[in-house]
Amino acid sequence: MPTHAVANEPRFLRPKRIATMYGVSLSLVYKAIHDGDLPATKFRDRVWLIEPTSAEAWIRYASGSTLCNCGQWSEYGDRFCASCGQRIGEPGVDAYP
Repeated sequence: MPTHAVANEPRFLRPKRIATMYGVSLSLVYKAIHDGDLPATKFRDRVWLIEPTSAEAWIRYASGSTLCNCGQWSEYGDRFCASCGQRIGEPGVDAYP
């Protein structure tokens, strides 16, 4: 599998790898793909490929974390971003990238 030149990490992950990495069932990963919650690309009509950043965003979103515009994740229940101080949930703060 091709790798990133910068970090030598895989450019794409398969559903089974994501399920193993995050300790969720494979059927949950496929459900998230089919529901549109986990962005994925179907390669040659048989292999689903997911970017690692999409997998991380999906699992964080599913666990209740929020991504601030500054690029930092806040934990479930936080009212303000620990990095920039912006109030979570205000206009301009993404709930999910």
